[in-house]
Amino acid sequence: GLPLDDLQRPPPFDDASRPIIREVSRMFAGLTSVQALVADNEAWDERERFYRDFYTALYLENCMSDLRWNQLNHEGPSKEEARRLMLAALTGAYCSGDGSDSDYMCSACAVHCASRGWVGSEDSSGD
Repeated sequence: GLPLDDLQRPPPFDDASRPIIREVSRMFAGLTSVQALVADNEAWDERERFYRDFYTALYLENCMSDLRWNQLNHEGPSKEEARRLMLAALTGAYCSGDGSDSDYMCSACAVHCASRGWVGSEDSSGD
């Protein structure tokens, strides 16, 4: 059988039609950092920024809840950073505009925020 590390490694993603998903996949594989991905706003349109922020927030929560926190390339992000990114995804231009009616992932983002008590404003507090 495959060693456990091979089973935990995400499959390669090289679909040129979804470059943000490729970059998020690289982050999950430990090949790029959260900070490098979120620092680059110019490369992404509104939809891609939504997916970047949504998946990065989920990634950060995952890292804080298992061994990945100590194993992958991170630079000290926190639970607050996960919250900030998830709220940015929810309140950003994509989910406030075209994506709100056409992309079910905006609804998924809203459910994630609601289930965590993150009401959907930058000044709300919740755990």
